Parts: sequence; structure tokens; C-alpha cells
Amino acid sequence: MQTIALTESLRADRTTLAQMLDRTTRCLVSHGYVVVTRSNGTQIALDFDVDNKVATNVRSSHLSRCSRFVEQDARTLAASVRDGAGNRGMAVSERDALQFEIAALDTLIAVLEA
Repeated sequence: MQTIALTESLRADRTTLAQMLDRTTRCLVSHGYVVVTRSNGTQIALDFDVDNKVATNVRSSHLSRCSRFVEQDARTLAASVRDGAGNRGMAVSERDALQFEIAALDTLIAVLEA
């Protein structure tokens, strides 16, 4: 029963991310980069408090709620953060981050349904 609820929750999350990905194909996004860490096939989106062009309070976040930046700002921030395993942050386009996350969810859903 818990597996069914988890699978349904993952499918709902996947639907949300797919809708976000679809929206990115129809518009130009000036702040279209996010900062993530990736290791072992997982991706963690990072969020920041930004005030007066200063980013503080780094934390993990759902991709739908994390901060977006212009590419150079995302690269600068990514170079300054590491996750708990020591992996450096990466600046990736929102589209790439969404595609990565959707693929990871598809894999997890397939494992749960097997």
C-alpha cells in the first residue's frame, strides 16, 4: 500500500516537472540557470536567499522552487558550493535539470513497479 502511494506521489511530481519543461520550450528565459549538485545518478537542486545581489543561506530545494539565475551568476555560485560528499555545485540550464530529474523519476517509478 505504501509503495502505491509513493508511486502516485512520484508520478504527480513527474507531471509537475514535465509541465515545467514544456513551458520552457515556448519562451525565452533570461534567468534560466539553476545550481545543482549531482552524484550517483541523483541531482539536488539548491536554493539561496538573494538580497542585493548577494546569495546566502544555501539549502536543498525542489527544482520547481529553487532560485534561477543568469548563466554567469549561476556559474559563480556553483563554484562556491559543495554538497555533503564534497561534490562541487554545477550551473545547469533549467531544461537540462528538468530532463535529468524526470529521467531519474522514470527510473525510480519503474523500479517500484517491477
